[in-house]
Amino acid sequence: MEEQRKYKVQAGETRRIFRCPHCGDCFSETKRTFLERLRVPLRKIAQVLHALNDGMGINAGCRTFKGAKNPVDDWPERLAGLKETLLLYALCHSA
Repeated sequence: MEEQRKYKVQAGETRRIFRCPHCGDCFSETKRTFLERLRVPLRKIAQVLHALNDGMGINAGCRTFKGAKNPVDDWPERLAGLKETLLLYALCHSA
């Protein structure tokens, strides 16, 4: 894969665009992942999900982290397929 260019999402996080050497199509590094079409930095997603997990309501989380409710409602559904992976990651990185 050949990196074509970079672009920034909210809060300045940089993501890359690649070009396939076989077909010539360009795609983002988040293509076909739960992050596809999300313009929110991973750091912010993690903060909001952590707050929701600790009992904060969605409306309060959106106000606290200055986000819209509709995308936040969608994040748990997008992450549902990664449940086992995220659980293993959390267990491996807990103190």
